[in-house]
Amino acid sequence: MVDVGANIGYYSVLGAAAVGSQGKVFAFEPEPANFSLLEENLRLNGIRHTKAINAALSVENAPSTLFLSENNWGDHQIYSRGETRRQVSIDLVRGDDILGNAISRIDLLKIDTQGAEFKVISGLENLIRQSLPELSIIIEFWPFGLKKAGDHGLQLLDLLASFELPIWMIDHLGHALHPCSIAELREWVDALDADPDNEGFFNLLLSSQGNQF
Repeated sequence: MVDVGANIGYYSVLGAAAVGSQGKVFAFEPEPANFSLLEENLRLNGIRHTKAINAALSVENAPSTLFLSENNWGDHQIYSRGETRRQVSIDLVRGDDILGNAISRIDLLKIDTQGAEFKVISGLENLIRQSLPELSIIIEFWPFGLKKAGDHGLQLLDLLASFELPIWMIDHLGHALHPCSIAELREWVDALDADPDNEGFFNLLLSSQGNQF
């Protein structure tokens, strides 16, 4: 499992339990306070087969700035929204570069990076394609955030479509998965383009095993 935007490690801990001692979890979290809690959660749960990395996956290897939310530790962003936010310096790393020599495939990829998802997948594309069709991807789809990061929802949809995996919308309230198509998602993005202040988002599962989740 690769957990991108691991925060304090909730999903990393669950993933480590799921893969067992013979599996491996790579957890990426750039924000220092969250990263410390991530490491502590792994220690408290006795997890040794997870590697925590204090960096943000992206399309390049470079220094960058993270703009911190004071109210929501899950809403730190790699772009400025014109708000007054405390800033910290972070490292961007390209996924294919940092993971390419460590693993040959990914079974589960989870990405929640507040709008940086297109950059994350672009930098990890080689390893993703090596992992198809068995790979499952859980990803936040937030067109507003993608735009703020300099990308577009349609760009991300084009890239996801190229993986040729079935797509499911995750219904957290109903605890269900609903199949959806790229065409339906495109229509939704087009509607959001007409309302630039709309910050609607949802989470997607891309997997040929969606009905087993």
